[in-house]
Amino acid sequence: MHCMGRPILLAVVTMIAWGLWAVFARLATDSILPETAMGISYAVGTLVAVTYMGATRKVPTAVVYDGLFYAALAGVASAAGGIALYAALARGDAAVVTTISALYFVVAAVIAVVFLEESLQMTDTAGILLAGIAIALIAN
Repeated sequence: MHCMGRPILLAVVTMIAWGLWAVFARLATDSILPETAMGISYAVGTLVAVTYMGATRKVPTAVVYDGLFYAALAGVASAAGGIALYAALARGDAAVVTTISALYFVVAAVIAVVFLEESLQMTDTAGILLAGIAIALIAN
């Protein structure tokens, strides 16, 4: 498989899985509190992740404290986003809420360029600008 083939395939799987997750989250918030739906979703997701780690034998054998720290911060950010998303889904149109929230990559790209010294191509910059325009159009 081409070197970019596997990452692209995995990204497509991510897109489909997260699309389904958003739809199921919207359906869940029709009948239970957003916080409850998020808690159940995260608990089941954690169980699946731990099972995957065990099945693939990808259980860490050494502790790298920087990695643990950043993983914990990722968990905090993910939980904050999850709480906001479930609350938004309970109150708003899933098509609008999920479209705007799916543009999180803009935040990640800007942080990566500013703090991680990653570079952007002109087409990347254009995509980010268009994403900003998309948010403005969808939000109105």
